[in-house]
This record gives sequence, structure tokens and C-alpha cells, in this order.
Amino acid sequence: MYAFSCRRGAGKNSIILFGIALNFLFSALTTVLQYLSDDEDLKSLVFWNMGSLLKSTWPKFLIVATALTFCFLVLSRNAWKLTAMTLDDTKARSLGVNTHSVRRMVIILTSLLTSFAVCFVGSVGFVGIIAPHVARQLVGEEQRFFLPLSGLVGAVVVSLAFVVSKLVIPGVVLPIGIVTAVIGIPVFLVIIFGKMRTL
Repeated sequence: MYAFSCRRGAGKNSIILFGIALNFLFSALTTVLQYLSDDEDLKSLVFWNMGSLLKSTWPKFLIVATALTFCFLVLSRNAWKLTAMTLDDTKARSLGVNTHSVRRMVIILTSLLTSFAVCFVGSVGFVGIIAPHVARQLVGEEQRFFLPLSGLVGAVVVSLAFVVSKLVIPGVVLPIGIVTAVIGIPVFLVIIFGKMRTL
């Protein structure tokens, strides 16, 4: 996506369409895996697709924690640049920030961290919308405080969703992706309508 966005003539609409095409491509590949899987693997794959912490282990936790620590240290060292990037690119460059380099670094690190997490627990939707929005309301755009608070809020949201997934139906553990979607959709709509009112 980043490479495509750097192409000459790549506007917002073409980037969005390219992203949709990639989404359909990988959804089709996931469907192929489901089609070829046996019953046990299919059940695991469906749960992974909806997000589940049931197969989390300490070795997996340590791997994700290592990736998180590495990414957090790198981002913390560049916190002031990230804060400047919340302005437009012109203002950030006037402060001496290499916006292309910082943006590339952030995309690589967030992709790395996300891939580790999704690899082990599946796709848990809307956490990436809820957590930053709550953190921004509490501490603003100062990245020294915003980044760690976003991570903490995200961890709390996932943990609470996991607890709720065990309590909704006795004896049945729902995928946490369903719980976060139920919570996240109203928050997402509030954000959208809030931005529409400010325009």
C-alpha cells in the first residue's frame, strides 16, 4: 500500500480502491484455506478470523512483547517528530522533520507489530479505533503520552471483551472480535458524526 501510494498520480480514490482490491484478494485466499481445511482446522481458522485469545500461550506472549518493546522504544525516540506530524506535512517539514522517512518508519513498525498480534490471536476489529480515540480525548496529541496510553486502553478493551465473551452465553466462549465489533460500531459512528458536525 505504501509503495502504491508513492506512485506518481496515486490519489486518495485510487489508494482506497487498491486497498479494497487487496482486501478482497486476501479474503479470497482465506476462503481457500477454509475450503481446504478439515473440520478441526476449519473451526480454529473461523475462530482466528473472528479473533480469539483461547490459544494464546506464554511463548507467543513473549514474542509479541519483544516486538512491542522494540517498536515502542523506536517510536518513543521519535515522539516529538510524531507529534509534529499531527500537523500538516508542510509545518512538520518546517520544524526539520523528514516526513517521508518518519511515515515510512511508522508504517513498517505498525505493520510489524500488527502482524505479530494478528498471527497469534486473529483479527480483533475496532480496537484500533476505540483505543486511540479514548487516549486522544484524555491526553491530546502529545505522542509521549498518547502512544503508551493507546496501548494500555487497547489492552483493557481486549481484556474486557474476552471476559464478556465468556459471560454472554454460559458454557460458550464467543470470539472476542464479535464483542469488540458490538462495542466498536457505536463508537465508530459517534466519531464519524462528530467529525461531520465539525465540518
